[in-house]
Amino acid sequence: MAKEPKEPGECRASGRAGLSDVFGAMESMANFHRTRNSDLMKQLTASGMPTQRIGDAFSRQVADTIGLNATLGDALGPLTQRFRQQWRDTFALIDTLKDRIYPENLRDAQPRLKDLEELLVEEGIPLMCVPGPKVVRALLDAPGAAERRRIIGRR
Repeated sequence: MAKEPKEPGECRASGRAGLSDVFGAMESMANFHRTRNSDLMKQLTASGMPTQRIGDAFSRQVADTIGLNATLGDALGPLTQRFRQQWRDTFALIDTLKDRIYPENLRDAQPRLKDLEELLVEEGIPLMCVPGPKVVRALLDAPGAAERRRIIGRR
């Protein structure tokens, strides 16, 4: 059985950070950021604070924020990498749907559903596996029903 982490942010024995680890680290960073903002506002509102000190305090706050962003990036990096791979696989699967949905003669023509509906339902022209891809493309590109009938009669 894997050793469970005892402190928030401590990695599991597997070396992978779980969601609870990530969220715990995020909460710690958010508390740090809140405290820093509160401290900065107290400094800024103190009476008689010279402009140079305000600029210095602001510069330190910007530097701390940049460090916080880098820390968040490091903490969430494995999680975003995992999601990136999952989405890459999902989109690759979606890309193959055309080959699984359309019969071979329609794949290269890439008809829109609206065009298919017009030819199949309204005009009664059978397209599934009957005409070749070039004929399907010509039918889809034809300006109207009369021209499509002429294409079918000619080929």
